[in-house]
Amino acid sequence: MKRSLAFLSLLVVLIIALPLAVFLFLRAQQIRQYAVEGTVYYVDNSNTGCSGAPCSNANTGTTPNTAWRTISHDDQPCAEHVVPSASR
Repeated sequence: MKRSLAFLSLLVVLIIALPLAVFLFLRAQQIRQYAVEGTVYYVDNSNTGCSGAPCSNANTGTTPNTAWRTISHDDQPCAEHVVPSASR
């Protein structure tokens, strides 16, 4: 009797735990996918920020070496969503 009760308990745990584990795994994959869909833009107003020279607003802004000089230029697509960072 104890053996069948232990088997039944294990079966109930597997019925609940397996779908939950699959759901959590798929949810983590979905979150990871959303995290990489955005574009990171760099801004550097130092005099040596872009390969030893001042950066320019004509740059693409997509790498530290092609950073924008300021965030207030016409080419910037998402000024209201800029999040400042303390370091690169």
